[in-house]
Amino acid sequence: MTITETPEMNEASRREAQLVAATIHGGITVSRKVCWQCKETFVTNNPLYNLCSDWCLSDYLYDRGINWDPEAEVADRWHGDPPDAIISSDTLLVLKVWARKIMKL
Repeated sequence: MTITETPEMNEASRREAQLVAATIHGGITVSRKVCWQCKETFVTNNPLYNLCSDWCLSDYLYDRGINWDPEAEVADRWHGDPPDAIISSDTLLVLKVWARKIMKL
């Protein structure tokens, strides 16, 4: 049986390869973590990532009553409206600084 990769799977694969290449090249700090869902060890350069893949993220959310499909089109990804959320003023300030930085690129 042949598995056809979706664009999202290709993107996840590219992100993984980019991190490996950047780590080999130097200047990227990575840390080893244990996935909250599958309990397997993985490596990331993002301190906020605690799930090793889109599939573990999807399963983790599903186990908590949120249905998220990483392969679905953007409009259908959440199978309805995403849960309500609040962004605090402190976080909003950080996001504004980040947005200013990327807008200069």
